[in-house]
Amino acid sequence: MSKVGHAYVAGLLMHVDGLLGVTNPTVNSYRRLVPHFEAPTAVAFSARNRSAAVRIPMYHKSEKAKRVEFRCPDPTCNPYLAFSAQLVAGIEGMKENMDPVKLGFGPYDNVNVWESEGVRQTPKTLFETLDAFEKDSAYKKSGVFSEEILTSYIKLKREEATEALMHPTVSDFFFYGDM
Repeated sequence: MSKVGHAYVAGLLMHVDGLLGVTNPTVNSYRRLVPHFEAPTAVAFSARNRSAAVRIPMYHKSEKAKRVEFRCPDPTCNPYLAFSAQLVAGIEGMKENMDPVKLGFGPYDNVNVWESEGVRQTPKTLFETLDAFEKDSAYKKSGVFSEEILTSYIKLKREEATEALMHPTVSDFFFYGDM
């Protein structure tokens, strides 16, 4: 992959904590992102490892034919917001000329990502990602999202998450209903 492509990948991985606040916008989104299962929870890139947040498939040898898969997004996301946020993060990596290898994001191709030291995991809750999204200045300074949109989105998602936690789930009844 080209240096520009690698810089884009580095931007995605550097901003992944806040990015998930847009690409994984519900409390339920984090039930899928469980380490050591099929979900892409390793903040890393790889050609083969499906646990890595970013995958660069090896189908083509040509540098110009490579593509990047950001594997974390949940189908509940708004694609317009999600693609915009991904572009902001990736372009930030390109502007800063980030190198994902030097930053320690991989590649994790011929190793077990779970046994590799220093591989960070994605946040475990919507609250964590919203806190990171709020603190990440890349989205504010990009000009893509207005201050009002960012503030309103974060407020709305926090309210939704709090409301979701106030109601028992089927699993709660199953595990604790006889207590």
